[in-house]
Amino acid sequence: MAVVGHFPFVTMAREEYIPLTKPENAGLRRAEAKWYNRVNKVAVAAVAASALLLTAGFSGSVTSSTTAMTPLDGASFCDVTGQASGYINLPHKKDGNYFYWFFESRADPANDPLVLWLTGGPGGSSMMALLTENGPCSVSADGTHTVHNPHSWTNNANVIWVDQPIGTGFSYGAKGDYDHNEFDVAQNMHAFLNGWRDAHPKFANHKLFIAGESYAGHYIPAIAAHILDTANDDDGYKPIELSGVAIGNGLTNPTVQLAHHADMLQDNAYGKKLMNDHDFAAYKLAVKKVTDLAHKCNAENDNLACTEATARWMTDVSHPIMSVANVDPYDLRKENIAVLKKEVDGTHAPLSPDMVANFGSPAVHAFLNNKLVQEKLNVHTDRVHGWNEIAQHVFRNFMGDFSKTFDGMVANILDANVPVLIYAGDADLVCNWKGNYAWTTGLEWSGQKAFNAAKTTDLVVDGVAAGTVQSADKLTFARIYNAGHMVPADQPKVALEMINRFLAGKPLA
Repeated sequence: MAVVGHFPFVTMAREEYIPLTKPENAGLRRAEAKWYNRVNKVAVAAVAASALLLTAGFSGSVTSSTTAMTPLDGASFCDVTGQASGYINLPHKKDGNYFYWFFESRADPANDPLVLWLTGGPGGSSMMALLTENGPCSVSADGTHTVHNPHSWTNNANVIWVDQPIGTGFSYGAKGDYDHNEFDVAQNMHAFLNGWRDAHPKFANHKLFIAGESYAGHYIPAIAAHILDTANDDDGYKPIELSGVAIGNGLTNPTVQLAHHADMLQDNAYGKKLMNDHDFAAYKLAVKKVTDLAHKCNAENDNLACTEATARWMTDVSHPIMSVANVDPYDLRKENIAVLKKEVDGTHAPLSPDMVANFGSPAVHAFLNNKLVQEKLNVHTDRVHGWNEIAQHVFRNFMGDFSKTFDGMVANILDANVPVLIYAGDADLVCNWKGNYAWTTGLEWSGQKAFNAAKTTDLVVDGVAAGTVQSADKLTFARIYNAGHMVPADQPKVALEMINRFLAGKPLA
C-alpha cells in the first residue's frame, strides 16, 4: 500500500510477461510562420517540463485490421478481456485513418456503457493515457511487458482510446489534409464513431460517454455539440445515444482560465509560494495582456489574431510557469524535469502546455515502437514510421485554435439534458482547478443559478475525503486532492470511483 498525500491508493500488481524482440528506435500555414519564428527559442523553455492532450453524406469505413487480438505466447496482451485495435478510415479525408485500441468491460460488456477517451495536446497520443493512466495495463520499467491495472476504467465500461487528430500517435493521413480546428475534429470523430460501430455492431446501441483531459477541453465540447446538432440530419449516420461527457483538467475557456494562471503561484493547497511579489506583479500584467489577445481572437475569429494570442501565451504565460521555483507545472508537488529541446524540421517547435508530462515514459516509447507489439496492434507500419507521445506538427497546425473558447458548447450540451462532469486535480498549475471552477460557475445555461447555489460537499472514497464536489441538475464539478494534471495517474482509485458513479448516473457525493 502506498500513500499519496492523505489519500491511500493501491499500486498496480500482477505482471504479465510478453517476450519481445529488442525495441526498435523510433525514428504553416504561411500567415502563422512569423509567429513560430518569433517565439521559437522562448517557447522551447516554456514547455520544458511535461505535456498539456463527420461530414454529412459519408459513412466511416473500417480497414481489415480490426480483428480481436489473440494472446501472445500464453500470456494476455495487456488484459484478458475482449479487445481489438486497428484503424477506421475517414472517407471524406485524403487517406485519413484514426488508430484505436479498444477493450471490453471486465464486468458486463453487453450492458456496460461505451466510453470514448481522448488525450489532449493537441497531438498527444491516447495510447499514453491507456498505458499510464486509466487503461487495463501499464508498461514495465524496461518496456518489455505489461502490468495489470486494478483501477482501469474498463472495470465497468467498454473503452476506446483513439489517436487523433490526424498525425497523432499511430494515426495518419495525407500531409496536405491535416486538421486545423475543432470543426475538423468534430467531423472526423463523428465519422470515426460511425465507422467504429459498423466494425463492432454489438456495441452500436450502447450508451456513449466521451471523456478526456487537457486540450480535450476543446475537443469534447466540439464533438458532443456536433453529434447533438446533427442528430436529425439525413447523413446516413446511425443515431448516437450521447449519455454524458467528462473533462479532466481541461482547457475549455482560455479567456477565463488565463486569468487564473497566476492564482496558484501564491495561493495553493500545498503552501508553496512559487513567485516573489515583484515577479508576481509583472506576471499578472503579462497574463492580462495575453488574456486581452485571447478576447480579441474570439471576438474577431481571425486565425492570425488567434495565432498571435497563442504565441504570446507560450512565451509570456507558459514560460514563467515552466521555469518557476523548480516545480513541475503539471504537479506542483513534484520537482521540475529538465528542459526539453525537440528538433522539428530543423527548428525548435513550440510545445503546448499540455505535452510535457508525456516525455517521462521511455518504457512506453520502447514498448509501442517494438515491431512485435505494432504487429499485434495491427499498426500500418508502411504508413506510420514509429510512435511518439506527441506530434509537434499537429500542435503547430492548431496554433490558431488554441486560444478559442468552447464553454458555450458545454452550455448547449447541458441544455440538451446531457450530463457534464468537470474535474480537476488541485496540484496542476497549467489547467488548474481554480480556472476550471471559474468558467464552470460563470457558464450561462438553464441550471446556472441552481449550480452556483449548490453547496460543496466531500467526495468520499473508502471513508476518506478525496476531494470536493458541487453539483446541480446536469452539471458536476469535482476538485481532486493530491492530483496533478492527470488525475487517473495520480489518484487511480479515486478517479475510477468518480467515473463509475458518473457513468451510473449516481451523485459523486
